[in-house]
Amino acid sequence: MLARYDCRTGKKEELLEHLKSVGEKANEIAQCLREVLNDMHTEAYYAGIFHDLFKIVYQPDNIDEYCKNHDRLSFPYHEILSAVFFSNYALRTENINLSEDQIRKVAKAILLHHQGLRAITLENFFEGYNLIIKRAKARKDLNKLVNDVLKSLRLGEVVDVYAFLDFRTLEGLLNRSSEEDRYLSGILMIADNFSVGKNLNEKSKRLLEMEILDYLKAINCVD
Repeated sequence: MLARYDCRTGKKEELLEHLKSVGEKANEIAQCLREVLNDMHTEAYYAGIFHDLFKIVYQPDNIDEYCKNHDRLSFPYHEILSAVFFSNYALRTENINLSEDQIRKVAKAILLHHQGLRAITLENFFEGYNLIIKRAKARKDLNKLVNDVLKSLRLGEVVDVYAFLDFRTLEGLLNRSSEEDRYLSGILMIADNFSVGKNLNEKSKRLLEMEILDYLKAINCVD
């Protein structure tokens, strides 16, 4: 399963590797910030390992055939279903030990981690949800795909993934906010961009690394 694939260059990133990497990096950044923010390293870790989970519904059966008509693999609104699934999974199973407020913060960070590419508002949330839920329902192997990832992340499996895709769990989420919501979203975005850098050309990669390192130095996360 792929988190990224550039049809022109063949550069790719495996989804499971990406989720683990972002979770670890988000946890590390949050730990650095404990002296200036409330401790959010647990929330940051879960945001990282769930943020791109529903890219699984866009996996092509044949990447070569897909690339005949596309420049890169695309995953529109994957963050919506990733946030919906996480919320239901965290609230309805005993696999994640977070309070309801912590779950809300993680779900919101997941939901907003692509705000630089597309803004998720209350108005277009349902449009995006309807688009991706159709993709999910069309995947007969959805249960297996999701459970394979959960198992690899050492989390408990679920019997019916579709039962965890009810958007009503997120009702009111976009209308509530706090300073910590923004900080957690920022931590996730930075951690995600670390892995993005591996797929850029050398000049763009160096510029991104400089921007990230400048920020991490400013908050005393790196020397």
